[in-house]
Amino acid sequence: MPCIRTAVIPAAGLGRRLRPLTDSRPKCLVEVDGVPLLERTIHALEQNGFERLVLITGYRAEDIRKFIACHNTSLQVETVHSARYDVTNNIYSLWQARTCVDEAFVLIESDLIFEPSALAPFTQPNRIALEAFDPMLHSGSTVVLGNENRATHMYVEEAPPHNETLYKTVNIYSFSASTWSKIRTIIARRIDNGRVNCYHEAALAELVDARAVSMEAVDFSDMWWDEIDTPEDLDRVKHELQQAFSGSSLAS
Repeated sequence: MPCIRTAVIPAAGLGRRLRPLTDSRPKCLVEVDGVPLLERTIHALEQNGFERLVLITGYRAEDIRKFIACHNTSLQVETVHSARYDVTNNIYSLWQARTCVDEAFVLIESDLIFEPSALAPFTQPNRIALEAFDPMLHSGSTVVLGNENRATHMYVEEAPPHNETLYKTVNIYSFSASTWSKIRTIIARRIDNGRVNCYHEAALAELVDARAVSMEAVDFSDMWWDEIDTPEDLDRVKHELQQAFSGSSLAS
């Protein structure tokens, strides 16, 4: 099976919850110990053999373009602009990738920080990063797993039941070209119906629930990762890095 060499990062959002840090920069350029989140993700992609990166820009797009122009990377980096970034959600941002991506790719949200080795499984298609769900720690999309560690149901637009073993989505996915084609079809239908403020995970959830795709779980329960949505998240991550990863590639 051929390895995936393309990555897509939606980075169009306003990052409202991370204000005031995002008043003067896009969320992906917020720094952790002096290193922007985007730079950390680029390093992880390089270390795992990726060759191409498509960035979906919106809010303060020029800042991202300037960063890429000044950043030395082995990746071929392209930007695609989402002009309606201020009135849409990430489903609309991902929709912009249809113009330049028709191959298999890994999808990574721009507010994540993780160990570079975490991306190794995503050089293969149809993988979904998950962590054992803890209601005291997690919110957002969840997944139920069935046989052979495959996703059988995703809860994105509905509350999950209390009687199932759930896993939290980490917001890293890999898709085959065929799966991406199916996702595009669902996103197109939603956008045609004016549903531009939902999450792109909803399109994948339709396919998972219909058993139209088979997504294999990648367990992040023992992997260090975090999501930075608020200033409090950023403070927590900085503390964790100082405590657990001093002197490692993550801390530099």
